[in-house]
Order: sequence, then structure tokens, then C-alpha cells
Amino acid sequence: ACRGAARVRPAALAARYASSHGAGGSRRPRCASAAQHESPHAAPPPAAQQPSPANMAPRRYTGPLAAFWIFLLVAWGLNATAISMGIRTLLSRLGLCKAPTHMEFLQALMAFLQPVIVERGQPPSDEGCIVLCNHVNWADFVLDIVFLPRGVFVSRNALYVVFWPASFLRDWMFSDMIFFKRSKTVNSKAKQDLYDRVAQKCQDGRHVIVYAEGTRNNTGVQKPLKVGLIKLAYERNIPLYVSMVANKEAIVDEKRLSVTFGAEVRNAMSGLVRPGDHADFASFLQAAQGAWDGVWARTHKS
Repeated sequence: ACRGAARVRPAALAARYASSHGAGGSRRPRCASAAQHESPHAAPPPAAQQPSPANMAPRRYTGPLAAFWIFLLVAWGLNATAISMGIRTLLSRLGLCKAPTHMEFLQALMAFLQPVIVERGQPPSDEGCIVLCNHVNWADFVLDIVFLPRGVFVSRNALYVVFWPASFLRDWMFSDMIFFKRSKTVNSKAKQDLYDRVAQKCQDGRHVIVYAEGTRNNTGVQKPLKVGLIKLAYERNIPLYVSMVANKEAIVDEKRLSVTFGAEVRNAMSGLVRPGDHADFASFLQAAQGAWDGVWARTHKS
């Protein structure tokens, strides 16, 4: 179930982080690895103070100006953040500074979009899981993962190129991407390799995001679920749950050229669906569909 939360601006998180480390955010370098300073299951971003009403008004841009902002969000917001944290990671290995954590990286990306989080779900488990999400637009690649402990994306290879070098750097630093080649014909070997990598991430305690409808869906109407990775969960005894973020289409819509800074978003999650609780795959799939329908209804209120 969802629980209400104070309206949260990730930009305030960065300000709080900077103020706690002295003027200008400076601090003495410390040598440490991310593993030493990040818990095995990273928590969602902490709540910040409620922003003032003057700062809460959303700012929406469309057309050429939105295209300009989208370019900046990718070229500067994503890539520059990944490059700077990649440099920090290298320096940390020389004992010159602290390595960035996965959640620190995600919070930095959230600070560019400035969404106001008005509700968040509670992940039903810390163990490795498959997480069914709905693919809407590029905002997915920031908003869906930030609510999860140790999240990992499954994405087609084309997006590796679109978001390069950030796609390479974030996978190198945090191992939070699984890329696969999409083809019109079924490649059994490639499919098995993808399934093995997903299962291994779950075994490592990661929460692997699967876009269960198999394609972008910004229509507001449900599409049938693809059963491939749901069947994998059943066959390899991997629990799953559903997580969705409402109003993602207001944040970034690269197809319709629209960007909104300061838009409200709500996250909702289902309970855990365990393969061991079901006698056959049909029963497990029905439970997964029921969890999906329930979260969809809560995040697509008219």
C-alpha cells in the first residue's frame, strides 16, 4: 500500500547535503569504496523540508524550448553527472576521495527534474525481485529506479547508444543496467542469455525493473502483459511486485516535446507475489496480473 509523504523536492536534498559538508559543499577527501558506505539495500531518498509555495509552481515548456531542455537534461544532467561521478570513482581508487553511491547518483538526476514526490510506496521485500513497471517515456529511467532498493534496468541496446557515455559509466560504477538486442525474430540464445543475467541480478539481491507491457504506453489504457520474464520469475522462484509512478508524462515527453519542472508525482507498489505460493504458472500469472491491475488503478485515477 502507498503511504503519504511530505512533498519532496530532490533539489532540496542537494542543498541539505551541501550545507552539511560546509560552505560550497566542500569536505575533506576520504578514501572509501561505495560498498563500504552504501548499505546492501539503498533506501529511497530521504524526505526534505516542504518547499515554499513560491517554489512549488510547476514550470512547463513545450516545442523548441522543451527540445532545448531535453537536450540539456541528457547532455548535461545525465552525461555530465555520470562523467563527474566516474572521475570521483577513479579518484577514490587512488585514495583521494569518497566514491559516489548509487543513490547519490540518482538523487543528482532527480535534482535536475525537480519532481515533487507527494506519495511513495514501500518496497515489500529487500531480497532480489523482479519489479513490473510501466514504460511511458524517458522520465522512466530516473523516476522508476529511485524508489527501489538496488534497482537495475532492463533496456534494449538502442538506448545504450542514445544515452552514451552515461549508459556505460553508470553500468561500470553501479551495475544497474542490463542491455539486450531486440529483434523481430526470436533468438533463443540471446533470450536465454538475457534471462540468465536477470536471474543472476536477482540472486545478487537486486530489484530488476521489467517493463511488463513490452513497449512504451502513454495512452492511459492498459496493454496486455508480456509473460516472458514473469514466467522466468516463476520457474526460478524469484518473487515479484509492481511499482508505478503516476504523472511521468508531465515530467518529460520526448515524443510530444514537453518538459515540466516541479510536477507532482506519486509512487505506488503492490505486495509481494511469490512463486512458492502458487501451484502452477497460470495461478502465479493471475496473481501478477491482479497486482498490476491494482497498482494501475491507483496511479491512473481520473
